Amino acid sequence: MKWSTHFIVGATIGLIFAKYTGMEYILMASAGALFGVLPDADIILSALHIAEHRGAYSHSLGSSVIMAIITSPIVYLFFDFTIKESAYLGALAFTASFFHTLADTMTYSGTRALWPLSDKKYRGFVRFNNIPANLFIIVLCIVLLYFLGFFSEGLSFVRKA
Repeated sequence: MKWSTHFIVGATIGLIFAKYTGMEYILMASAGALFGVLPDADIILSALHIAEHRGAYSHSLGSSVIMAIITSPIVYLFFDFTIKESAYLGALAFTASFFHTLADTMTYSGTRALWPLSDKKYRGFVRFNNIPANLFIIVLCIVLLYFLGFFSEGLSFVRKA
């Protein structure tokens, strides 16, 4: 999928986390967006012939777990977050990055989504830049936010009450 789609999916997950954890909406949406696009940092490594784009080390269950395990202690030790908030950010890192992996399973190139449990490559039927597929995912995010009440009072969720 396109990076903008991963960004929107991650931000959506961040907003949902904020709603149910009580953390700041802007912080969680921004963190979710970052973790939503972070797996594609492997594009740089693939250009240097160090790693495969959409490989198991960046687009899998295992990589999402590692991202969560690394994120929680870093935000606890170096930023002003409680253990509970650090755990929420770790869970957000896992969820947003794994949804990135799941979205990329829709593409022809696919991903090894369940690595290290399985080395099977899951492939879809669209190109990464397929406009209808990307729009479908974005519309799903908007509909989900609508049903969770994010638009019932305008965009008041941007501010913390």
